Amino acid sequence: MIARKQQRGGLMRIVHAAMGAAAMMFAGMAVAQVPGPINPSTLDIPAGAAENRNLDIERDYRKLRDDVFKRKPGPTSSSSPIPASPEDIVEGSEVRDKRGVVVGTVERIGKDFAVLSGAAGRVEVDFNSFAKNRLGLLINMRKDQLEAMMSGRR
Repeated sequence: MIARKQQRGGLMRIVHAAMGAAAMMFAGMAVAQVPGPINPSTLDIPAGAAENRNLDIERDYRKLRDDVFKRKPGPTSSSSPIPASPEDIVEGSEVRDKRGVVVGTVERIGKDFAVLSGAAGRVEVDFNSFAKNRLGLLINMRKDQLEAMMSGRR
């Protein structure tokens, strides 16, 4: 009985290895069919379309990222922290530490970061570092740690 299970386990390993090799072979074929570079001067692209295309790509990337991390803009009734979306991070919003103590406010919004100001100074914080719960925005640091970063102490 045990020998039969071991044979099945060995057979399954062989089957999985064969499936992996086949997948890699087909992926190689798909890559081989990519057309060569396109000369932009031969295309009829209206003025400003490139910038709009870049904005579309960035919007699509952010939507995909938010879908993957289950980010949804707007208030939440959850007492547990959930990831904050970039739309949740608004100038003037209070930010709390992981214990719920107010550590500062959002002073300014950048492309992928927010400037957080508090009693000890200012610091740039990536959007990915923010979470939210029913109290508002959160950052996963204690107040003393964040103030040390703001003042330049370690």
